[in-house]
Formats: sequence, structure tokens, C-alpha cells
Amino acid sequence: PWIALIVLEKTGDELITSDPTRLLPHVTLTSVAELPNLAQSWAWAHVQVAGAANQADARGKLNSSPASCLSRLLCPRRLESRKSYVACVVPALEVGRKAGLGIPLTTADLEGTDSTRFAWSSASSTPLELPVYYSWEFGTGAGGDFESLVWELQRPSEPTAEAVVGVGRWPMSMIVP
Repeated sequence: PWIALIVLEKTGDELITSDPTRLLPHVTLTSVAELPNLAQSWAWAHVQVAGAANQADARGKLNSSPASCLSRLLCPRRLESRKSYVACVVPALEVGRKAGLGIPLTTADLEGTDSTRFAWSSASSTPLELPVYYSWEFGTGAGGDFESLVWELQRPSEPTAEAVVGVGRWPMSMIVP
């Protein structure tokens, strides 16, 4: 994926900085420890194409009916309860990072393996500046994270055949050409 979702804990300071001389707002990180490992980013971006029977059909629908497509970005960070966070959509590739920050691109940036180099590495220890395509703020409650809530799910007692009639069904209309 060429974009990634990062989630940062919101402190009292503004995380995202706007600069009128730059194309996009940006975030400056002193450490990449909180950022996802981009070598695993293939697992955090998904595209769903409604009604596609196979890969060729999905490609056709992407071109002919983009409204039938849905994309998701996920962030693997575990969130703590009762914290404020800022979620940011940022470039996952170095060429996108440079372009978003207004850093001139070289021929090497646009050709060969440099064009697919990640915007950050978990081994990096230098501060990192990332352009922000989109961001929003949210907070977590005291109720627990997704994983802890899943573990609290209880299997219901074995239902009778009469109890499950109509469960999971919803009336719908469809037009068949």
C-alpha cells in the first residue's frame, strides 16, 4: 500500500503542524517506535468489491462501478483505555513522504527500488517528519480494548430450532435486469 494509518497518543501539544509554505500539514516524530512496521503493511490495507465473482470481475468493477468498492486502512497499535489519540493517514513510501513535504525528488526516487522504499524503518533512530493527508482525533473509554471485549463474549446455550428461525435474515429488495 502507498498509504498507512498511524495512531499517536495525543499530548497537550499539537501533534500536527500546518505551514503555509508547505503543501500539506505534517507531524514530526522523535521516535518511530510507535509506528507500525511497514514490512507488514500488506496486512493493514484491504479492498472489498461487492458482487465480484473473481479477480477479473473485481478489476472490471473497480473501473466501471467504483461505488461498489470499499477500502479499509487498519492500524495494529494496541490502544490504552482512557487516552486521547490522533489518527493520521500518511504516505507509506519515501517518495510520497518527500513529495508531501515539498522535498525535491531525484531520478533515483522515481526509478528502480528507490521508488518503493518505505517512508520509515523500525531500525531508524532519527526524528521523522511525515506529511498528513487526513487526520482525526478520538479517545478510548474505560471499557477495555477490542481483544479484551472479544474474550468476554459468552456462547449462548444451545438454541432450539424454533428460536433461530429468521435469525440473521433481513428483508431486502433487489432489481434483476
